[in-house]
Amino acid sequence: MKKIKFFLSFLVILTVQMSCYAPRRSLPQTTPLPVEVKAPSLTLRGEKYQFIIQTSPLVTCHTGVAFWDTSNNWVFEEFPTIQANSLGVCEWNWEVPVQALDGAAAFRGFVENENESTDLMPVTFCIEVEDCE
Repeated sequence: MKKIKFFLSFLVILTVQMSCYAPRRSLPQTTPLPVEVKAPSLTLRGEKYQFIIQTSPLVTCHTGVAFWDTSNNWVFEEFPTIQANSLGVCEWNWEVPVQALDGAAAFRGFVENENESTDLMPVTFCIEVEDCE
């Protein structure tokens, strides 16, 4: 009888330990998507400028420009989402609105594929003034 109790106790302890066991799941190592941003440093209201992201081919690019307007609102103008071409280039043309205030603006967004995404560090540029920091 003592042997049965000992065996049952051992079996209960083993069962509890097994139920608490969680298999380790290893996540694959991923490298962030490469991103190089080209944006103007100075822009003028009413003029068109080009914004370019160099990344991997066929990556989806989501971006836009943020700036202060004449009503003191922080405005984010979203650019159309596009897929990078075979060279990994996404590009947009943007006309600086006449209601944009002088000062700092920012080009921001992210790029992604089916496995990963990389945020862009906001790239600051100036509207109408050379030193807007």
